[in-house]
Amino acid sequence: MQKRIIGLQIRQSVEQGQRLQNALTKYGCAIRTRIGLNKDDKGIDEGIILLEIAAEEDLQEIENLKYTLQNIEGVVLREMVFE
Repeated sequence: MQKRIIGLQIRQSVEQGQRLQNALTKYGCAIRTRIGLNKDDKGIDEGIILLEIAAEEDLQEIENLKYTLQNIEGVVLREMVFE
């Protein structure tokens, strides 16, 4: 069974933050763990979110999650898959 981590680099406005939160809530069942690393010491409004994906059985749900996140302005998505 594969293990999947999705990393999100966030450069967002308040509006984009709400879109991101809505997407994470909508696909919450597909996310086992969420870790947020926010703002650096220079006060730049940027952060990193790491998502451990819960179930590999529903690949369409994972693809929908990724598609939704990638279409939010200011979000850069990277993925790691472990065999």
